[in-house]
Amino acid sequence: MQAALYRDTPSVRVRDNRGLTVRQVEYNRAGTEDDRQVLITQSVFDRRGQLAATWDPRLSARRMRGETVAPNLAFRRMLSGQAIRVDSVDAGTQVELSHIAQGVLLRVDARKTRVRTEYDALGRPTAIFHTAAGLAERRMEHIEYGADPRQNNCGQVIRHDDGAGSLETGIFTITGHPLKQARRLPKALDPAASMPYETRYLYDALGHVVEQTDAMGHQRIFSHDLQGRLSAVALSLRGGPSRTLVDRIVYDATGRPCREHAGNGVVTESIHDPCSGRLVRLKSTRGQEVLQDFVYRHDPVGNIVRIEDMAQHSRHHDNSRIDPVFTYRHDALYQLIEATGRESLQAGADDGLLRNYRRNWFYDAAGNLTKMVHTAGAGSFTQEMDIGPGSNRSILRQTGMHLADAFDPNGNPLLSGPGQALHWNSFNQLDHVCTVEREQGEDDRESYFYGGDRQRVCKLRSRQSPALRHEERTIYLPGIELRKNASEELQVIKVQAGAHHVQVLHWVTAAPAGIDRDQIRYSLRDHPGSSQLETNQEGRILSREEYYPFGGTSVFTARSAIEAKYKFVRYSGKERDATGLYDFGFRYYAPWLMRWLSPDPGGTIDGLNLYRMVRNNPLRFRDGNGLQPDAIESEATASLATPEVGFSITDLYRADRGDLVYGVAQERAKYNRAIFPAFRLDARDHPPLVIDVYNNAVTGSISEANAQTIGDYFDDPRTLARKLRVPQNYQELAMNTRRGPHTFLWDKYFGIGERNRKFNIPALYRETARHYGSDEYHALHVGFGNSGVAPKLLWKRGSKLGIEITASEDSPNHLHFILDGIGMEDVVRKSGGNRQGSSITASELRYVFRNRQRLGDKVHFYRGGEEVNAPWADDPRLWAEYQPRHQGGRKAARTGARSPSVFSCLFRTR
Repeated sequence: MQAALYRDTPSVRVRDNRGLTVRQVEYNRAGTEDDRQVLITQSVFDRRGQLAATWDPRLSARRMRGETVAPNLAFRRMLSGQAIRVDSVDAGTQVELSHIAQGVLLRVDARKTRVRTEYDALGRPTAIFHTAAGLAERRMEHIEYGADPRQNNCGQVIRHDDGAGSLETGIFTITGHPLKQARRLPKALDPAASMPYETRYLYDALGHVVEQTDAMGHQRIFSHDLQGRLSAVALSLRGGPSRTLVDRIVYDATGRPCREHAGNGVVTESIHDPCSGRLVRLKSTRGQEVLQDFVYRHDPVGNIVRIEDMAQHSRHHDNSRIDPVFTYRHDALYQLIEATGRESLQAGADDGLLRNYRRNWFYDAAGNLTKMVHTAGAGSFTQEMDIGPGSNRSILRQTGMHLADAFDPNGNPLLSGPGQALHWNSFNQLDHVCTVEREQGEDDRESYFYGGDRQRVCKLRSRQSPALRHEERTIYLPGIELRKNASEELQVIKVQAGAHHVQVLHWVTAAPAGIDRDQIRYSLRDHPGSSQLETNQEGRILSREEYYPFGGTSVFTARSAIEAKYKFVRYSGKERDATGLYDFGFRYYAPWLMRWLSPDPGGTIDGLNLYRMVRNNPLRFRDGNGLQPDAIESEATASLATPEVGFSITDLYRADRGDLVYGVAQERAKYNRAIFPAFRLDARDHPPLVIDVYNNAVTGSISEANAQTIGDYFDDPRTLARKLRVPQNYQELAMNTRRGPHTFLWDKYFGIGERNRKFNIPALYRETARHYGSDEYHALHVGFGNSGVAPKLLWKRGSKLGIEITASEDSPNHLHFILDGIGMEDVVRKSGGNRQGSSITASELRYVFRNRQRLGDKVHFYRGGEEVNAPWADDPRLWAEYQPRHQGGRKAARTGARSPSVFSCLFRTR
């Protein structure tokens, strides 16, 4: 990396006298000889300090020249501050009316599609109705909740009727994990099915899945070591003998897997730099044969600048030497601007003829790709994009389409290419693609059906031939795909086994010639998760594929055309449809456009450009579901050490004032290691990085005082809850348990509890005993380490106690909230089950939101290793949906919702 490129390119935030960021200034250049490009993002806030409008650097530059230009986002708010109308230049206009104690009652988008939600008396959504423009209202979803304590389903969703049929989850573990789920498809999608597709799970005491039985009876067995880490995975086909898929997984001191043995004899090793934690080598061998051996080189910031596959040999063609070496160059904003590598001269299953290529990418000030130049001798070409003058909507210039006609009002494209019409449903999901349109006869099309979690459940492809109509159907179920056409029925059994993605192709009908009826395919992936190499159960290579940085295949070879046909996992570990699109979950990716097909359903969670893919840095970031990019796992530790912009947690955390770290445990642990590499909850000489240190000291000392009682009534938790006694000197006992360095928050910990019954320790024990079993938190739980047996309610309330301590005016400590691994839509809407919106971490983040005024500037947020804005500052439209139940009654909300003039007023042209 040339340091001159990054000299004088800081990220600057300009705040007004209220502490609000009104300008964010960044500097960029592509080469050391280039002048700095100044990029200014402007924001305007109303008198109450809430965001009113914001312009990205491209639109901001026009605004500063005196032009009248609409902002990327503009908000119109109610007196409560909630956004009732949001105008987006990318995603169109959206108007929402919310119940003050529940959620969004009515949503109308720019296509005039109305989505109405009904709630029960507890504020839970029970039905969703859609009204397309000019059509009658239809009920699209119905939700039922459990109330049976014997099945642990109180308050849990037990049935969800959606666009792909119905999903039933009747019984749960005491910790809220489903034991059985059944998916029933409508007859139109699955006419032969007589029973629902049922998936079963078994868990250990820590909540790890130890057995999963899919809808066809195939069983996966997961083993874990004493620290709860995955150690082995086995598979049993329909009750047959189990086969080991991976075992002997070895972890390094930071908890990363560094060596594993696959069931086909392939050994995969990963080596990380001991100082930065970055991946420097990824090697897979079978005996003495080296299958792949990637050697990585990074710049000091953590961007990959060179990859070499030491397992491949150099080749020669047309007086050129073609090495298995790939190089990358970035601009000062770390956007990928150049890549070199190799590609096939011809498509197909023969990579004998290769040539070198170089690709250069050019972006505008908003991060839109404007041009891509591909240089490869006779295969050179240039691809240019037309960008909307007032939005980030973009089309290929070569198509000759007019940009104004290429998108619907919500920003969804209407064509993916010549002759391929795209049709979208009420949730702005791709409904179907017409691959061939006919004036007479039926069109060829590929249709998609989604569940209530907005993930694809079924794909139906139909093609017309002169004699008959061919149909292919794929049903996506947990751990298995069911693929069927007129001549073939195939079950694709999927298992994530360590570094390997394993697929077992089980043919119900006869298998193709030359392929076993139960073919095991091990997929070896590169660092972004793309399937590079496939091996069979003997470790022999079935296929090898290389990719351009933004997707698209550069080299592909397979043992046979039949083997190539059944490769389903491709770029970024995703499936590529017949349309060429990749299904990422919440939206589709078009690799030829190098951007998302539609606007981000998560809003501005990844910036103001709602179409940009992984910050234009596909070597460092990966988007697993189409909502937001995350630092690739191998780069996570490096990101913590050298943040991309702003500050890292090591810059801002101070143990001497009692700072606390919050977030999802797995993601939070990476940041904890960056602060104190050897951190353990039970180590007295380690700083108390998390509130759990205090909570565990309290529960552990109380459990020790009740040791005899716990032993006598351990198998009868309801009685045990009544028998537990909090000693009068519990405060002294807890402080003696953990009185190490910097544990000086004890006074506030207990003082707040004495003033507020919600945080009073004895009161929590009494409340749990009185209302035992009324919900999942009024129950006892065996904690980790020395935390003993205690009410789950204590851990839920105790986690918020740390936030309450920070909010105290005289408390010096700060909070550091890790946003990695958190789905913001689930947090706001309390969806996604106990691992998402109903988790304790989600509850903590909502508590911070409710107390944001009291906390002021004592909260720092991080994502991908860097300090970022508060999530409600980045996506105020989403957070406007959140309304705490205690704010007002229902009557006023219902009265406001009945006003027939609200929507007509809001949709008038201003």
